[in-house]
Amino acid sequence: MFSFTVRAMVYILLKLKELIGDPLSDPEPRYDAASGRVKCHFKGTFGKAGWELPTVEIDYPERLERYRWFAKFLLEGGVFPKLKKYASSLLSPPSTMVKSWATLQPRTDVLLKALVAKRAGCKDSLKSVWEDQPKYLLNEYLRWLPESAHNEASLYWPPI
Repeated sequence: MFSFTVRAMVYILLKLKELIGDPLSDPEPRYDAASGRVKCHFKGTFGKAGWELPTVEIDYPERLERYRWFAKFLLEGGVFPKLKKYASSLLSPPSTMVKSWATLQPRTDVLLKALVAKRAGCKDSLKSVWEDQPKYLLNEYLRWLPESAHNEASLYWPPI
């Protein structure tokens, strides 16, 4: 039996992408406040013999789903706590972002496209965009809020 360190497993999974498929659905991806990134779990195999590697948690790879999950955590207030106060007032639950039918709702599609367009799939990249464009995502976020909350949310934008 081979003994891999966690670092070696992560290296293998990241550098040899053909060894991994989709992130595991259980456990679900999560937002890691310490790194500002979406994390997910992978399980892979190694070599022609298909040796099974243990499950590891890594940054969500650069895929459309990463932006969906990041948007969900953003809407929940997990990325920027100032948005948490609006989470209970949202016109759709944040979990809508990760549903297979999410693009059928204009508000989810618009938010997702805006994040992807600027490659804002983690906290640092979003903050970087806000340095140059402080109103970035405001209109997309307002589509999730009732009109009664628009003025207040606009006053405190960006929610850093």
